[in-house]
Amino acid sequence: AEPEPELDDTPVAPAIPQVVGGLMGTAIQVENLVTALSCADRDVKSRVVRVLSTLMEDNTNAVDLGAAAVAPLVATVKQWAVEAEARAAAKAEGTEGAPMVPSSVSVDAEMVHCCDSLVALAKATAEACAALGEDDTIDSLCAVLVHGPQTVEQFHDAAVVELMCHLDDPTTWSWTMLAPEGRPMTAGGEPEPERTLRGVAASVLAVIADGGVIWSPKKVAEDAEGDAAAPAAAEGEETDTPVKLAAKLVATKASESCLRILSVDVMLESTVNFWGTYREDELVQENLKMEMLNLMRSIASVEGGAYKLLEGAAKTLPPPSKRVEGADEAPTEPWSPADEFQVFDYSGSPTESLAAAWPYVFTLAGVLSLLFNPETDARTLRGALDAVKALCWDEAKPAGAQEAAVDTIAGVAISMGVLVPLVSLQQAMGDSADPGLTEAISSLSVYLINRGKDRQGHWKEKVAEYQEALAGWKERNETPEAEEPVEEEEDPKAKKKKAKAKAPVAAAEPMPTEVLGDPNKGPTYEQWQPLLNSVVDDIRNGQKNSTPLLAAQIGGITSIVAAQIGGITSI
Repeated sequence: AEPEPELDDTPVAPAIPQVVGGLMGTAIQVENLVTALSCADRDVKSRVVRVLSTLMEDNTNAVDLGAAAVAPLVATVKQWAVEAEARAAAKAEGTEGAPMVPSSVSVDAEMVHCCDSLVALAKATAEACAALGEDDTIDSLCAVLVHGPQTVEQFHDAAVVELMCHLDDPTTWSWTMLAPEGRPMTAGGEPEPERTLRGVAASVLAVIADGGVIWSPKKVAEDAEGDAAAPAAAEGEETDTPVKLAAKLVATKASESCLRILSVDVMLESTVNFWGTYREDELVQENLKMEMLNLMRSIASVEGGAYKLLEGAAKTLPPPSKRVEGADEAPTEPWSPADEFQVFDYSGSPTESLAAAWPYVFTLAGVLSLLFNPETDARTLRGALDAVKALCWDEAKPAGAQEAAVDTIAGVAISMGVLVPLVSLQQAMGDSADPGLTEAISSLSVYLINRGKDRQGHWKEKVAEYQEALAGWKERNETPEAEEPVEEEEDPKAKKKKAKAKAPVAAAEPMPTEVLGDPNKGPTYEQWQPLLNSVVDDIRNGQKNSTPLLAAQIGGITSIVAAQIGGITSI
């Protein structure tokens, strides 16, 4: 007989039960939950916040709860910001500050749970998203972004700390247990993942910015898929709804901090490229960097968001070695991009050109450096790709209606060499990669390559359409005048009747609006083509002085080769 198998007596962690939906208003009364979230006993309140963040993992609970819990959760976030400021001031003065209240949930963990719940609520209903759009709420969230290092020097300064938090495992929750000291473990014995406090605040700001699109009347109408209310909702698209106003407020207030954090891992002083290169010894924590990329993408997707990012970048300066003489202070006057498409030539006088293009270069540097760095992980690469796409391509508008600043950003991105790492990345991923990511890289690359040709073609077609319509209008309404014979006096009534019969007939259609050409003055094919010859090192493939076409030919990326050759032969 075969021996009986030995029994494995290793303790098995209890399974985490799946979060059940439909609890709000049934097993849990919304009024009681909201009251508990405002409880004066901090230990009780923090435990309820922790449970709520778990309940919000099921979207039906978030939808049923709606905006009711936003106010107490926001109050907790504001309280954390005030206390964090006080702790930072006490640390600077060398004092201990106010003692912490013992609780099962640490102050920082409570903040994380609050932000996670707010993200879930803002994604669930437009009312909850709009409720987060108050000026002081966004101010408090933006204040969290500056509670940590924002420059290379600060990241190396031990006194400036990145606030981190490790959440405990739901399977170990106990009403009698206080917050564990040190890093908590999962039921399987692994350390719980760390979260940055600035990252979770950025996630709330990002979802508010996304709400301007997600909860727009047009998007809601599209999602309704034929609902009777859809057409009426779509008509309100031109108005600034509460969610749209909140999104614009985030773009105005969060852009500069977002750009500064992303730029930390860029060696702007480097002469590898005119704009610098990536930092090998990365300083920004991975989770924080990912949240900032998501925030940048969200801001860029807001109406006018690209302008706000450029305005934030304009408040910074190029590194000392790349400044024009006398430009040692950030401009105090408000900056705004030109109304027309701009092209910058970095070959003749790179310092002066860099100074002129600096807002565009600084906006892009933190994102593009991640694409150049061969050590960037797949998740961060996808975040960087989405951010670049949002900056260079407003998919909500047709090709001929892109804003001048957006096309200028795209042109600067190509000058900085973005196409080479995009092409080499697609090659390195091969056939086994995520097809969605591969398609995203290819579509963005082809769009950028064809941008000048496509816009010139669009407006060439528009002008031709106008000229044809104008010729037709003239043919219908400008008949030659014939000389009228001299007539003898006739009865006044008969004369009036004849005059009425000779009155000109109104045009069958109004005269079309005059089209004089591209209002942005580009990009044209002639403006765009030289940008495609930008030379950078293909670090991922070890190719010096590469161009997009060369990288595509080496990698056998036929779609990119076809786009470049097609652009050359089509105009």
